[in-house]
Amino acid sequence: MKRCTACALVVITKILLTASGLIAADHWPSGTVLKYTYFSSGEPSGAGAAFSDAVDLWDDAAVCFSFSEESGQGQVHWITDEDIWNLIPDVKINYLAYTITDFSTLFRIYFNAAYFPESEWSTSCEPHKADVKSLSLHELGHVLGLDDCYDCSDTVMKRPYHMDIPDCWSGPYDADKNAVNSYCSNPAATVY
Repeated sequence: MKRCTACALVVITKILLTASGLIAADHWPSGTVLKYTYFSSGEPSGAGAAFSDAVDLWDDAAVCFSFSEESGQGQVHWITDEDIWNLIPDVKINYLAYTITDFSTLFRIYFNAAYFPESEWSTSCEPHKADVKSLSLHELGHVLGLDDCYDCSDTVMKRPYHMDIPDCWSGPYDADKNAVNSYCSNPAATVY
């Protein structure tokens, strides 16, 4: 039953995002409170607290956006089944996490616990493991409208993410804050 429920969530997300005309902007309207539900099923030990820390750091950094853990536009899932992970649009098996948003009605953050078991995740930034807080900061950056920045430094949007010597971000960098907060005064801004 659990598998069918998670599968249905992914399929519904895919349908909503591919509906004609649904994707309309590169970021949420200024002042949006991004409400989300965190589903802890399948999460590594301590992941919920690490995700909450990342949310708090973005709340402190973003001037005209905020997050609230209550039922709303967003959902955060730990996907443990390979078949369900493979249903997510545009996802690859080597992605540690993936974010889908239409910047209008919904966002979903999926963490890949299907191909990366609990032993490959960390909440204390260990070598050869994926750091939950750092990846949460990155995925929340996508929710706020930031794109990946390949071979960059001084941004939580840096790609690629290396597990050998993981990026251990203590919070959004000034470039991240400036980019997100540029939406407050320039709603048409595109970032990175």
